[in-house]
Amino acid sequence: MKLHYYYIISIFLIVACSSIKDKKMLSSGIDFNRVDTNVRPQDDLYRHVNGKWLKETKLPDDKARYATFTILREKSREDVRNIIEDAAKKQSVIGSDNQKIGDLYHSYMDTNRLEELGTKNLAEEMDKISAIKNLSDLSEYMAYADIFTTAPFGVYVYIDS
Repeated sequence: MKLHYYYIISIFLIVACSSIKDKKMLSSGIDFNRVDTNVRPQDDLYRHVNGKWLKETKLPDDKARYATFTILREKSREDVRNIIEDAAKKQSVIGSDNQKIGDLYHSYMDTNRLEELGTKNLAEEMDKISAIKNLSDLSEYMAYADIFTTAPFGVYVYIDS
């Protein structure tokens, strides 16, 4: 008897799914406005799918590559910059995130103060580096430094500068 209910429910689901009016819900995600129909997909799928974008988009002079994620990264950086500069302009409540962001920005942009300080703030770190006498000290320092930075080595694969 339970099996009959499953058949009936299955029929209702099939009918409901087949009568969807908005077929956009079932699209593939490919932007067909950028498809180059002059290139057959079996010859070069990449150029077929991206052909119009490749023809219409100029590679900026300062970029070795340029794609959607490059555009998103640049937009994100611009948005973050605007947030930081707006926070730096405001007189915010002491202890608030905006006040902290603004103070950090002003301290970073105060080049006269930075020149005055020079490398004084690095003295303790330089002393630790100067204290390295053997491979054991070096490996200990590398483990310590890696907690705070990617120093002394950063290993990755990237395009040629």
